[in-house]
Amino acid sequence: MALGQHSLLALPLAIMMAITVFVISASYSQIIELFPTGGGGYLVATKLLGEKVGLVSGSALVVDYMLTITISVASGADALLVFSRHRSRG
Repeated sequence: MALGQHSLLALPLAIMMAITVFVISASYSQIIELFPTGGGGYLVATKLLGEKVGLVSGSALVVDYMLTITISVASGADALLVFSRHRSRG
C-alpha cells in the first residue's frame, strides 16, 4: 500500500532489503569474531580505524542517546497533555 501505483517495485525492494540484512549480518559476524567479549561502537572503531574515528563514533552514540531520551520525554509529555485535554472535555 505504501508504494501506491508503484507496486511493481515491491519485489526489487524486497530483494534489496534482503541483501541489506545479509550484508549487515555478515558484518556483525566478522565483528563478533574479532571482539568475542563485546565492545560496542567506540571500542570497535578505535581498534579497527583509529582513535579519532573511535571518538567520533563514541560522540555520535552519546548524541544519539541524548536525542532518544529527549524525544521520549517530549513524547511522554505530549501524551499526558493530550490525555488531560481529552479527559477534561468529557
